[in-house]
Amino acid sequence: MIDWILGSVIAVSVVLIIVRQIKRTKNGQSGCG
Repeated sequence: MIDWILGSVIAVSVVLIIVRQIKRTKNGQSGCG
């Protein structure tokens, strides 16, 4: 019953990390869109 809660939290955290990395790459590489 708690597994899906932990899974959802981990998934959200991973998504946020990926979004941050994508934003960094977009900001770093100007012109490549």
